[in-house]
Amino acid sequence: MSLTLNSGSPRYPREVVSRMALKSTNENPIEFASGALRSERVTREFPIARLECFITGQLVVSSTVSSVADVWDLIDQIEVKRNGNEPVVSVWGYELPYLHRVQFGHTPRQVQPGTGVATHDFFAHFTLPMDVGGYNSLLDASGDQSLDVSVKWGTLADLASGGASTLQNVQLEVKPMVVTGGLAGTLGGKEGGELRYLRNYMIGQRKDVTNVTDDFRFELVSGRGYHGLTLFARTTNGVLADTIINEVTIERADSRHVHFTADQIRALNQSRYQLGASSWVGVYEIPFVDSGHPEHTLSIDNRQQMQVILDVSNPGTDQVDLVSHYFRS
Repeated sequence: MSLTLNSGSPRYPREVVSRMALKSTNENPIEFASGALRSERVTREFPIARLECFITGQLVVSSTVSSVADVWDLIDQIEVKRNGNEPVVSVWGYELPYLHRVQFGHTPRQVQPGTGVATHDFFAHFTLPMDVGGYNSLLDASGDQSLDVSVKWGTLADLASGGASTLQNVQLEVKPMVVTGGLAGTLGGKEGGELRYLRNYMIGQRKDVTNVTDDFRFELVSGRGYHGLTLFARTTNGVLADTIINEVTIERADSRHVHFTADQIRALNQSRYQLGASSWVGVYEIPFVDSGHPEHTLSIDNRQQMQVILDVSNPGTDQVDLVSHYFRS
């Protein structure tokens, strides 16, 4: 497959632009079930720009807890699937606030529960972007396609430590933001002479670090237009750490396309996302495009290979998660 992007902004006819608007639709919430997988189907009526997601609930503390974690940690993993079997999003819960900031330039809001004896409300927001290409990559709402959001829930221990507490009324509410009045499937990618919306994907893969090496590899899927990669490095107990990844190299068709030290990526991320010097420990974002320019993606066809090669240290049961951001026609 060869992926071709339309350059510049999409060109809707004037009469179409005049009736386009963002609209929020309500869906059934995904109820919490400790350690279990739960799913809900999203209504397909209009092209979808993004999914706005809200975690709400209460922590009932009967004996003071020692600490509380980020509310996003209550989600172990989240997936969005087309037609029941094609993930367009597949990431881990702890990654959600970082991925939100990559797309929107700010950390999403959360309200953590308290630790004292009481019933504490908590809240967290995050966004799953379907369109990141100026309406080039709206998720089309064809009537013969399903769209399901699945959550693998964590447990109480992922939120509260020590003391005695329980969870109640915990749920994830998903609100699709759709574009009314738009044209169905006419912009974005071009394949076989046919114009269509691109599909934006955000897909994670995980590998354990088992030894010190300068050849720790992730294989990227061919036939895609990549607009960024995000790396997360965590120690044995799941804590993000800067002591695992030393260097990052990206090879495309046996030639070096990108090479940075971990310190260089941290400096670039601090500048791009207005981060403090101690922010984003163990998180490394490598963008391939400037905002609003999906035509600048790093495309690889079905005959090419692209690999992410890491120099890693501090082996054991450490993990590296790689989230690939890419377009497909």
